[in-house]
Amino acid sequence: MKKSRSASKKKRSAKKKPARSRSSAARRRAPKRAKKAARSRSAATKRRSTAKTRTRAARKKTGARKRAKKATRTTKASRARKRPVTVRKPAARRAGPPRIAAAPSAALPTPIVPVNELKVGVVTHYYSHLSVAVVAVTDRRLHLGDRIHVKGHTSDFYQTVGSLQIEHDQVSSTDIGQAVGLKVNQHAREHDVVYVVT
Repeated sequence: MKKSRSASKKKRSAKKKPARSRSSAARRRAPKRAKKAARSRSAATKRRSTAKTRTRAARKKTGARKRAKKATRTTKASRARKRPVTVRKPAARRAGPPRIAAAPSAALPTPIVPVNELKVGVVTHYYSHLSVAVVAVTDRRLHLGDRIHVKGHTSDFYQTVGSLQIEHDQVSSTDIGQAVGLKVNQHAREHDVVYVVT
């Protein structure tokens, strides 16, 4: 048997009716809610308008205060300008014993070097990744196989010269006034002094 469409519609409408229908009490509450919402909106607008007027009044007050401060500043400044300026003269010095000129300051202390060592030059740069010290030869010539002493503030070691280079060219000896690359066993620092052991 086929169900008629009208019968199925009745069942659907029966299910939906309780959700759609409102009670009489709910109908009475609806206008009250609308009135309440309108009241709250008007109260909010009143609050905003009063806040605006308060801020305007506060601005007027602060403007008046600023003007009053400015006026007092200018009067104080004008008073300060009108005061006479007195300048004190330095007191006269009494004659005393003549001053003795200070002795010239002593030069830097010379490093203590053994008698059998002669200065060759000074380390001007150190390449740590190559263990190479650049030595400016200032006093004596340097040869391959010489025994040298590198002495500085923190470094102090002896070694024999195994490799000398000038401009990446291997050389056997150096002249005074040249900068030479010297392979070293330990870390050398700038301003370390290089001596040749005799």
